[in-house]
Amino acid sequence: MDTIGGVLRRDVRQGLITGVRAARIVEAATAALEKLWGAKIHAVVETRSFKEGVLTLACKNSIVGQEIMLREEAFLQLIQAKLGYTAIKRLAFTSTQNGALPEHP
Repeated sequence: MDTIGGVLRRDVRQGLITGVRAARIVEAATAALEKLWGAKIHAVVETRSFKEGVLTLACKNSIVGQEIMLREEAFLQLIQAKLGYTAIKRLAFTSTQNGALPEHP
């Protein structure tokens, strides 16, 4: 039987591993966006999060999201090549308020 401390250590470790993995996927997706569309893409798209196989991108407008969907296969292949494994099951898109990407502190 596991002790409470052992369970907590395991859960914290698993949470850290999941967080680091998600951060690597977001980083790889950001690099793939830039490789396919150039550095200017960051003015209209932000890689938001990765959770449970879903990569979420925030777009200034729906046209940008549609363009990414048209090149989804190439986009996902670049991410997979950088990571060395397949992590993303699907893309999700959110729009930004007033067409502006929020600034992060």
